[in-house]
Amino acid sequence: KIKWAAFGDCSALEEITIPRSVKEIGEYAFAQCGNLRNIYFLGGAPESIGSECFQNVTAAAYYPGDGSWKEENLQDYGGRLTWIATFSDVNDPSAYFYQPVYWAVENGITAGTSTTTFSPYNSCTRAQVMAFLYKAKGSPEVSGSNPFTDVKESDYFYKPVLWAVSQGITSGTSATTFSPYNPCTRAQVMSFLYKAMGSPEVSGSNPFTDVKESDYFYKPVLWAVSQGITNGTSATTFGPYNTCTRAQVMTFLYKAMN
Repeated sequence: KIKWAAFGDCSALEEITIPRSVKEIGEYAFAQCGNLRNIYFLGGAPESIGSECFQNVTAAAYYPGDGSWKEENLQDYGGRLTWIATFSDVNDPSAYFYQPVYWAVENGITAGTSTTTFSPYNSCTRAQVMAFLYKAKGSPEVSGSNPFTDVKESDYFYKPVLWAVSQGITSGTSATTFSPYNPCTRAQVMSFLYKAMGSPEVSGSNPFTDVKESDYFYKPVLWAVSQGITNGTSATTFGPYNTCTRAQVMTFLYKAMN
C-alpha cells in the first residue's frame, strides 16, 4: 500500500516505479509532485487508486500492454497523464534500453514489432536504422530520383532511404543497391548517426585497438565516445563489425538526440 499523501508535494520526485506488490494507492499519494515525469506500473492497475492521486501531475504513465488493462483503468486521477502501453519484452525499468525504447515510442520513431513486443535483441537492419533516423529528424519531405533497384516506392523505408542519400548520410552498398535487409553493424550505425548530426569535428585519443585512423568509421566512433553515446564493447575494443541489436540502436539514437 502507498498511503494517503505519501509523496505529496515532493518536488524532488522525478520518477516512480510501482511494483506488482502494490494493491492500493491512497488519495493524494503523489499530489503536487510537479517534477514527476515517469510513472511505471509494473503490475497493471492496483486494486484501488484514491481520488486526486496524481493531482496537478503531468507525466508519462507506462502500463503492461498485455490486454489486462481496460479503458476504465486509464484515468488521469487528478493529473494529466499520457498512458503508454509497454512491451512484454521491455518491462524492466533498470534495463539500459528501457528509457530509450519508450522515448522512441513517445516520439513516433517506432511502434515495436507488434502491439506487445519490441524484440530488443533482434538484429537491426539497414532499412530499420534509416527509418528510425528519418523519424527522429521529423520525417522531412524528400525529393529526387531513386538510384536503388532494391528500394521500391511501396517500401516503408523508401522516403527514409532517399532522405538519407540526399543528406549524404549513406550512398548505399553500391551505385544501384542499398541492401535494406542486411544487418547493420555498429560501425555503420555510428557513421549514420555522425553524418545525421552534421559530421562535427572530433578530437581526443583513440582507445580502441580495432578502430584505425584509416577506417571510414574512425571519426564517427571517436565522436560517439566523446559524446557519451557509446563506450565500446570493452575498454580497448569497439566491435565495429558486430551486428547492432534494436535495443542498441534505440539507445545510440536516444543519446545522440538528447
